[in-house]
Amino acid sequence: MLYKLLLIFCLTAVGQAIGYRQAARLCVLRSIEFSKCNDMRQALIDNHLYNRLECTLGTIDECIRKINYNEADVMVLDTKMQHLAFDKGLRSILWELYSNDDVIVALGNENLTLADLKKYPLNFDERDLRLAHSALFFNKIRFGKNTCEIQRSLDQRNSIIFIRQKDLKYGNVIGKKLICRDLTLRDVSDYYVCNFETGPINAILSRVGDFARRGELISIFNELLRYFGPNGCLRNYVQLAGLYQGEHDVIFNEDIQLFSAIRTEINGVTDSDMNAMLCDGNIIEN
Repeated sequence: MLYKLLLIFCLTAVGQAIGYRQAARLCVLRSIEFSKCNDMRQALIDNHLYNRLECTLGTIDECIRKINYNEADVMVLDTKMQHLAFDKGLRSILWELYSNDDVIVALGNENLTLADLKKYPLNFDERDLRLAHSALFFNKIRFGKNTCEIQRSLDQRNSIIFIRQKDLKYGNVIGKKLICRDLTLRDVSDYYVCNFETGPINAILSRVGDFARRGELISIFNELLRYFGPNGCLRNYVQLAGLYQGEHDVIFNEDIQLFSAIRTEINGVTDSDMNAMLCDGNIIEN
C-alpha cells in the first residue's frame, strides 16, 4: 500500500498538467530496442499516462525516411552514426549527460615512463563506446594525430587501462596512477582534472521544422527520464538507463543522468573532433 501511495504521489508530481497533442514516435534500429520502447510505453499506459510514446522499428535509412516523411518523430544515434542522419537533414535536439563523478580515466603503472606511454597497448572493453572513445582520445594526444586504429591488449600488466572512475576499487589501483592529458601521472583521487572523458555518446535526432513540436518532444523525453531514470517512479517496470534483457546500453547509454538541449563539450572534444578520431577504425587484438 505504501509503495502504491508513493507511486501515485510521484506520478502526480512528475506528470504534465496538460496532455500532449501527439506521442513521441521513436524509431529504433534493433528488435531489443523495439521491445524496450514498447515496455516503457506499456508501463506508461498501465499507470494512466497516455499519449507519451509510440515505437517503430527500421534500419537507419528507414528511420531517417520515416522522420523526414512525418511517419516518426525521433531516433537515437551514437556519435559515429549521427553524420548519416545529418546528411539527410536531421538535427540533434537532445544529448545525454552523465554524472560529474562518472568520467573515464586512464590507469598506468606508477613507474610508467614517457617512452612506455608512447608504446604500451590499451586495455578496455571494446563494446563500451565511452571507453573506446576515450582510448581514441588518448591515442590522439600521445601520438599527436588521429590513429584510427587501436592496439588493444587483454593483458592488464603492461598496458594502459581505461575504466570508469566509479569502478575504481582498492584492488585495481594498487601501484597505479592516473595518466593525465599532458601525459603526466597523478593520484587516483585527481580524476576531476585528470581524465579522458569525451562527452555524450548518443543524441536524439529529429527533423528541422515545427519548433513547437520540437519543444514538445524535448518535454516528453525529459519526462520519460524522470519516470524511467535512476530515481524514476516507474524504474521497477523498465529502466531507461541500465541493463535490459541482460544487454548494456539499449537505446541510451546506461550511464545517462539527464538530457541536455545543448551539447556539452568535455576536455575540448567537439563532435568534429570525435568524428575525426573515429574514422573507420578497427580494434587490433594482441
